[in-house]
Amino acid sequence: MPQVIWGAEGRYDAKEVEFGKVYRWRPENIVIECDCGQKPTFTRSRTTCDECGADHAVLIREWLESTPLKEDKRHPWHYASYSEETGLPY
Repeated sequence: MPQVIWGAEGRYDAKEVEFGKVYRWRPENIVIECDCGQKPTFTRSRTTCDECGADHAVLIREWLESTPLKEDKRHPWHYASYSEETGLPY
């Protein structure tokens, strides 16, 4: 029986650049121990084990739906503050 080993919420990673920040989306992902013994990382769009071909879409969907994305992580630039270094609001 496959089981969830680890999972991470979707999030934006912020990178400081010369005139502010650049945000990169990191989709939610989940590591499942498959029946074949592999422990691949899955996302909403990748649900099939490369080794044995087992489809874990139902387990992945259930886990991802049980951990909703927090409102403040959806658009972090809305919560950015004024930058004195650049004079820009973000």
